[in-house]
Amino acid sequence: MKTVREVAIEIPNKPGALSNIIELLGSNGIYALGLNIYVSGDHGNLKLVTSDPPRTQNILESAGFSVSINERVVVETPKHPGALTAVLKPLKSVGVNLENMYYLQGVFAPLQRPLLVLAVDDNAKAFEALSQEWISVKDEEILNY
Repeated sequence: MKTVREVAIEIPNKPGALSNIIELLGSNGIYALGLNIYVSGDHGNLKLVTSDPPRTQNILESAGFSVSINERVVVETPKHPGALTAVLKPLKSVGVNLENMYYLQGVFAPLQRPLLVLAVDDNAKAFEALSQEWISVKDEEILNY
């Protein structure tokens, strides 16, 4: 089964919090390839796919953040109208719940297909269902662009 590690951290809900994290990672040679943020009250939850998840975790923990690592399914999204259905339908058919999703940034333009990070409740089942429908599932090789 192919997965990509996502770094999850809790951040304060205040001006510049995200900017400071991205600046910290950049100054350490880490690319933020994709992110998702959800803010509620005084805190936010930041999910990042970076060019080096283990170093990202070490850097952020050293800076005092609480960090966890999640395994995520990353797929190439077909390029045609309604293409997202090609990804979502196989998940629905096997009863996999989609909890969150977001795109990775344009560094993958040579593929000509957007890459989508999927947070699901069963990675193995999602991988199998997507692979059977010829959806290209990626692993951390994509981080070495």
